[in-house]
Amino acid sequence: MNIMDEEDCLFRKASEHDPSLLESLENHRSHDINKILKRLEVFNQQIQGLIHSPAWTSPQVHRLLLKLLKTYLHTADSIKISRAVEKVWNPFLKEHSTFLNEHLTGLVFEVLNQVDIDCQLFTKVSVLLEQSKLVQAVFQGNVAPACGIVCGHLKSIIQFPPLELSAAQGQLLYALVKICLQLFQVCREHFQLALWSEDCDVKYSDHASAIARCLIHILSTQGYATDCVLLCGTSVALMLNTCPDPNKAASIIIAIFKAVTLADDRNNSIDSLRNITEINASKITVMETKMKNLSSESLGPVAFCRGVVSCGHLNILLSPWRPCKENNESLLSRMYSFIVLLCQGSITLHYQSFQILLLWYSRLSKIPTEKESSIFGTEFSSTLESTWSLLILNWDSPVEDVPEIVVEVFSAMMHIWNNKKTFSPRFAQGILKVLLQTPWHVKGKYRIFGALLKFVETKSMCEMGEIQCQLLKCLTTNHLSSCSTALYKSFLEKLSGQDNSVEQWEGMWLSSMIEGLTSNDSLLRYNTSLHWIPVTLKLVAQAAEVIQSYLVSEMDSPITPTRRTRLLHAWVIVAKNVRILTGKSDLSSPLIRESLYSADEDVRSDAISTICNTLKKAESLSEVESGLLKDCLPSNIKVDSAPFRQHLGSDIRKLLVRLRDSCVTLLKNPEQNQTCLDCAINFVDWLHRLCISGLLPGACYQRRKGSLDLLHVVYETLIHVPDSRQRKGFVPETALKVVEHAGPRWDFFTSANTRTLLTCLLDGAEEIRSSVYLLLTRFYRLPLQNNVSTAEDLCCHLVTEALRLCNSPKGQEGQTGAVLCKLIFQKYVIESNYMYGITIRANGDGYSVTVTPGCHGNNEGMFLGSLLTETRRCFAEAEKNLVKASKEYPIHGLISALTACLCDVGARQDTDVERGTLAVSLALVTLCQNIIDKMLSIMAGVAGQEACPSFAEIGEALENILLEGSGDYTEGTALSSEYQYMLSWCWNNIKESCTSLGEITQKLVTRTTELPPSFIPSIKSTFLAVLTKCRHKGVIEGCRGAFVTFCSALFSSSDESVYSIPAGILREVLLSLKQKSILSSVTRRSAGLPIIVQAIIVSEKQTKKNILLCEALLGLFDLCKLPLDIDPGVTDLPQVHGINMLNTLFSEASLSGSLIGHTGHVTIMVVRLFGSPSWAVRNAATRLFSTLVTKLFGQKKSQENKLCNSVTYKEFSAYYPELPPFLLEVLKEASERDLQNICTIHPCLFPVLTLLSSLNPMDSQDGNLKEEMDVYRNLIKRFTASPVYQLRHLVAQALVAMVTREDMKSSLMSCLEVSISYSVNDVNVNSIHGDLLFVQKVLEYIASATSVHAVWQELVGKAWLLNSTNGIVSGLYLQILTTLLKCLQDVDVPAHLVEAVSKICLQDKKIIGDSVVCQAGVHFLLAASVHSGKSTCTLIGQLMSADNLETRKACLQFLCDSLDELDIDDPYEIIDQLAEAFCMETYLQNCYQILDLVARLNLKYDTRNLDTFETLGSCTLDPLVWDFTGHSSLMIVVEAIGIEHAGFMMELHGLPTNSCSLSVAEFCSRVKQCSLGTNETERLSAARALQIAGSRLLLVTPPGNHTVDLMSACFTLIQDEDSDIRTEACVFVSQMLNDAKISQYPSLHSNLCFAGLLQYFSSAFSNYPTCVQFLFDHLTPNNDLASVLKERVTGRFSQLFDHEDNSFFAERIYNSFEVHRCIKAIMEQCNKEGRQLPVTVANNQCSCLVQSLHTLHGLLNQSAHGEVFSVFDDSVVVSNTLEVFLTCDIVKHLDVAESKTIRELVSNLQMHRLPPAVYTALPSSLSTI
Repeated sequence: MNIMDEEDCLFRKASEHDPSLLESLENHRSHDINKILKRLEVFNQQIQGLIHSPAWTSPQVHRLLLKLLKTYLHTADSIKISRAVEKVWNPFLKEHSTFLNEHLTGLVFEVLNQVDIDCQLFTKVSVLLEQSKLVQAVFQGNVAPACGIVCGHLKSIIQFPPLELSAAQGQLLYALVKICLQLFQVCREHFQLALWSEDCDVKYSDHASAIARCLIHILSTQGYATDCVLLCGTSVALMLNTCPDPNKAASIIIAIFKAVTLADDRNNSIDSLRNITEINASKITVMETKMKNLSSESLGPVAFCRGVVSCGHLNILLSPWRPCKENNESLLSRMYSFIVLLCQGSITLHYQSFQILLLWYSRLSKIPTEKESSIFGTEFSSTLESTWSLLILNWDSPVEDVPEIVVEVFSAMMHIWNNKKTFSPRFAQGILKVLLQTPWHVKGKYRIFGALLKFVETKSMCEMGEIQCQLLKCLTTNHLSSCSTALYKSFLEKLSGQDNSVEQWEGMWLSSMIEGLTSNDSLLRYNTSLHWIPVTLKLVAQAAEVIQSYLVSEMDSPITPTRRTRLLHAWVIVAKNVRILTGKSDLSSPLIRESLYSADEDVRSDAISTICNTLKKAESLSEVESGLLKDCLPSNIKVDSAPFRQHLGSDIRKLLVRLRDSCVTLLKNPEQNQTCLDCAINFVDWLHRLCISGLLPGACYQRRKGSLDLLHVVYETLIHVPDSRQRKGFVPETALKVVEHAGPRWDFFTSANTRTLLTCLLDGAEEIRSSVYLLLTRFYRLPLQNNVSTAEDLCCHLVTEALRLCNSPKGQEGQTGAVLCKLIFQKYVIESNYMYGITIRANGDGYSVTVTPGCHGNNEGMFLGSLLTETRRCFAEAEKNLVKASKEYPIHGLISALTACLCDVGARQDTDVERGTLAVSLALVTLCQNIIDKMLSIMAGVAGQEACPSFAEIGEALENILLEGSGDYTEGTALSSEYQYMLSWCWNNIKESCTSLGEITQKLVTRTTELPPSFIPSIKSTFLAVLTKCRHKGVIEGCRGAFVTFCSALFSSSDESVYSIPAGILREVLLSLKQKSILSSVTRRSAGLPIIVQAIIVSEKQTKKNILLCEALLGLFDLCKLPLDIDPGVTDLPQVHGINMLNTLFSEASLSGSLIGHTGHVTIMVVRLFGSPSWAVRNAATRLFSTLVTKLFGQKKSQENKLCNSVTYKEFSAYYPELPPFLLEVLKEASERDLQNICTIHPCLFPVLTLLSSLNPMDSQDGNLKEEMDVYRNLIKRFTASPVYQLRHLVAQALVAMVTREDMKSSLMSCLEVSISYSVNDVNVNSIHGDLLFVQKVLEYIASATSVHAVWQELVGKAWLLNSTNGIVSGLYLQILTTLLKCLQDVDVPAHLVEAVSKICLQDKKIIGDSVVCQAGVHFLLAASVHSGKSTCTLIGQLMSADNLETRKACLQFLCDSLDELDIDDPYEIIDQLAEAFCMETYLQNCYQILDLVARLNLKYDTRNLDTFETLGSCTLDPLVWDFTGHSSLMIVVEAIGIEHAGFMMELHGLPTNSCSLSVAEFCSRVKQCSLGTNETERLSAARALQIAGSRLLLVTPPGNHTVDLMSACFTLIQDEDSDIRTEACVFVSQMLNDAKISQYPSLHSNLCFAGLLQYFSSAFSNYPTCVQFLFDHLTPNNDLASVLKERVTGRFSQLFDHEDNSFFAERIYNSFEVHRCIKAIMEQCNKEGRQLPVTVANNQCSCLVQSLHTLHGLLNQSAHGEVFSVFDDSVVVSNTLEVFLTCDIVKHLDVAESKTIRELVSNLQMHRLPPAVYTALPSSLSTI
């Protein structure tokens, strides 16, 4: 609407600098607000300057005010803009208020009286009524007509059923209810007369009463939107505030409460507020019963209760609700009982109910002192207790936000108690006792604990001995770390106000802090550093000095390397936080540099963060910081860890923001600050060049990703983008001054850099392509230009390459082409107005592209039309020859490109989609549908599209096509390349076409252009066809995303016919399944059917509605309950589909809150389905049951093999009240069957026991609850003797859950004394085993030493259990004894017991469960030995010499599992024992395990024992006896031990270092072989073998082939793709470099180790020809460039996926640079010594170099037009090319016949035609060749 008045010259003068202001105001968007406010301010200043002008007449003022009023109405949704508009007219109010009020009234009532109501305008009137006093005055002066209008609208809407209301009607109803609420606030006196007085105008009174009835009707009727009902409850409460009689108002509130709660009873309806009578007690009882059973569908009572408590007048709340009775209970007290009922009711109402409880306590705290007697009576202590019981029950509620509200309620309650302690003086101490007794893993207790500390004396804090340990345990789990930190902070805040706070903190918390910071648990270390350190340093002064001094003293003492790394990390963490909080740091400390080079990524990350972060956000960059970062960043960009890269990017961002802001300040006086400015600018220049250099073809993913991430950081912090919509991190305009001052040093966006980024689009990783695309579109300038071609030539070349890539059959190349097309479309077509002409060449080989710059015609349409034409051509070719099309006309890349471009057009247009673009979109939709149909028919084969083909049928169909279409194709057992191409072609086309359909629908539906009637239905049918006729997971998941987009677009439509389509799809699918009209194979778990339902429900959820969710659940329930037909096993049963759909819905995280009320009912249904006769139904039910168990109890949590789930039976019953009766019913049914017959076990017994066993024991004094649990326990105990082993475990755990913590000991002792008793004749082994399982599980919950001692004594007296014929029973008995023994310090182990166990373990007697009892016996004997203080080595020797094989295996397994934790006092002795056992062992696997243990012990303790190796050597490792296949990894470690021992002996006896050269050479050769192996275990063993052998390997003289083998192995291992292997190899290399004084640090990471190795090589072996020759051969290319090019071209279509030659972490190109640098260093050293480089260049190497240079000459001459993309984008080609150049740089200095020829060839090369990244990477010395 154009509201500019052409006749108002003064207004035009005021807005002449911004004529479109008012139009912008009407059409403003949220991100434009700040800009519009600035424009309004300027406009206001212009008005103020003209206001006193003599030509400024009243008519002109009135015209201005009219425009402002209309604008005011349109901008009401933004309070900032509307207030700014008010500011403009404020100067006119004094003289023109009447005019303003009259016309404002007219505008408001014009909106209210609309026939076709505009909901948005209606909502804006409501907003103005809330915030504008002028609009409030309008309504106050016209309250009667306003009531009539609102009443009429309300009546017209509520006559429709709530579920039939359209989205617009729902919005209107909400606006009407809100206006009613505002009227009750603004016009209170008017409504007091209308509702409660007889003297009011009848018509006005009727309208007011009708409004009241309408509002009460909304509260009483189910189905209205939640926010509308809640607002209605508040509105009714405000209406009742107008009642002049508080007592009457209180009675009316109860009456309305009854009417709303008992809405089903028509006798409870309210016709008139004035005639309400008092309610009798029976009605109250009925109402309370109903309230406890309310659900989320009946939200009216909850909304009304909330409204009364939050907004009810205090006089009304404190009035008696039954004033005529003796019991004058106040309304507020009565409301509390209602609130408690709601909190005890349905879990779906808990969020609102606990919010009301919080509001109740808030109102309670504001009661005046003189009125406290009406509330704070003698019964208030019971109110506190009942509230506390509610809070305990719900402090870990599964309902979102309820636990947080519980804490707020607790705090409010305790504040009231603190002021009224006389009612219950010991209340806080009682709560503290409960909290200390609650298990550590209960999250809710920590929140309450933190709130309670404010009300507990400091003396009580010192008595909480266990709390430090519990809080540390919490830090080992992410879900408890935040609450434990909050409690820790509360402790510190309590301490901080005291004089000796540091000493107290040190005594209570220092040990826990150090334990957390240096723990072996990485999560504990991380959470301690993230949560505890910052809060400690903030609240406890001098804590940093205490911690750091302790850490430094520990590092100065003799410790292991691992321990030093942990301490170093802790020190860096503290230093980082000190610098952030205080700005103080010592960056010159050697510990900082050691941290930067550490092999541990966490240490390096925090060290870098220490440098980058400081207190002052604009502190200038220092030379020290710059130097440290320049040293460490190059080796930290290529890192495997994604978190490390994220932290690095975050830290560098903070540094650059600081650098930018400091430079802005320094530029105020640039001459004086030139040094600091140069330091900052040069650092950024260096960083940018470093990132660009990391983008070379051949760079690994990690290097490219790290470089691109840092480029994003550089540009996003330093480059100001004027039109950026970015709110957070927006670069201010002042940054332009810094960029200007930097000049060419910050010339980031050069043509060379642009071309480098463009080549990165060819990367196979989608993350890399996306990152590059964002950089190019946001920051870089196109079109490109360079010195050898025009911009037109380059852009034509880009289009040609984009189309070539789009036509690649490889998915990643097709996506690259699509991204490049989108980039060209945006930067050239849209931004630069280039018009393209694209045609196919006459010979069909490639494209002819023309371009016309500067065209302002339909450029977009031309480009899109060309892409569409090409896509159609490819599809037409596919119709002719499918096999050929799968390779040459893949289609999917073009579809992706066309979709991306169309979506980009839609995003950039503010008006309707142009006709041409719409035509292309519709044509693309039709084409995609045809493609999908074609692909489905291809895969269906002869079966046809009606059926869903199996994978076998798809394979047969494709094989038939290949046999028909390719004459030389033959079937084989392996998948041929043709088959791979064909299958990939089908899947990719379906996936991309589905994605296109979803994206195009989203763009077109949101436009106002009228679409063809069949448009959406046809797309719907296509989606359903894919989802019901495909089984490929990748395609289904791709279609899922597109279908969600499709449904979301439909739900966003204002057209009711479009909006209702998803509901129709849902009903259609459910009906089809019910009628069994959807047929599908039984092997695919319903495939896409669950996705259909999930996508629709999730899309509806985004609109904040759950109507279809309820409908879907009802339909799926009915589907699952259908009677079973005879299952032929050919198609899926509809019941199976229903279960799978339910599983998908309950697995969707976004629906958790909406489904929580249905969880119990679905659980009952699915447990019953376990009894189905159909295997398919039972299988699907099992999967759904697993999902439901997670929903009921959360993710399974355990620590130290103990279950840590915190849901108790009491909580379980409160959350899901329908489940306990059902579970009890099933247990009763199961107990009536024959319990000893496996075939008659109740099918529902396992899931029921699974649910009960997942519960946690509880503390409860509730008698009724205990009786209920006793019933459960008596029933469950009947299954203790079940013949099913796993069932007995579930029974034991379920029995424990049914015992309260107070009764644990008595139940345990009763079981030991009564149930486990000796019987000579009748011993039920299963029963004893079940009882022992109960004992074992109960012991986990008994902490009292006295109780544990009593159990020990009782069990020791039952040694007859060792004589059982069943080893499982005896083994369990011994496991329990072992557990008890570890807990007790003051008991003696009876000798007869040890003797009996030893006898069992040592004798070779076969019984059932032999392995179990032997394993338990070994553990018991070792525990008893440790307990008695005896040496374990002797016992291990006895056990290893036992006749019983199971004992020997158990002993070895124990040593292997606990070696890292085992405290071995004499490792020499235990190794000797193992060596002796090795000689006697006959079981081959035990021998391998012994050797492995010897190796691990040697590595851990660095043992050198001659006897051990003599013993091992006496046993011949005969290949005929030993199977070394698969165990070479073990043998190499044993050989390393031998090498290490030999080296030790040479040192000991002063033997020459060449005395063991033969064995070293063999060992190094074997290490090299293992390092190249495909088996990760072999490579890991090679790395460990190097650690064992040690750096003395390189001391063996003279250096030769063994040195080369060793270095080759090291090069390979430190660049292995497995991070564990790299870490192990780096330990050896770091130690070697440290011993050689190359590095002063004992721990280096892999990126430093490679360069360090070469540095060591150049310094130690430059005189040895073999070693130098190895480096030269490593640098020289293996093949000439022509051969490489031929291989790459011919192999393009030979296989679908490229083969990786080596580890993805190893970078051939960057390694070549390092080797070249090393050889150059050796060459310089040789020159100084006057000798030739000891290298021999073979003839074939020279000829290879010459041929490669000739090939290069031709390639570079052909690239005369300076293409962006060329053969040099191939990493293999680039690596070979650079190796040629680098080798030539060496050869030119050698006495080689061809050296002159090589120099001449290189000098004639036009190397500047190389890709910029490659050219700039060449060393400067190459220019002199």
